[in-house]
Amino acid sequence: MLLDEYSLDEKKQLFENRLDYIRIAHNEKKDDEIRTDRMEDYLEVIYELIQQK
Repeated sequence: MLLDEYSLDEKKQLFENRLDYIRIAHNEKKDDEIRTDRMEDYLEVIYELIQQK
């Protein structure tokens, strides 16, 4: 389905859900992984900029 078929509120909800899924995936810690919060911070900045737009 094309994004043009969604209302603005529906697009916002889809985007927020996608960010939630990305955050959850990012927060999954692997046994041999050194964890940083850099990517999560990056996503939050993008999200805040989009909200301001």
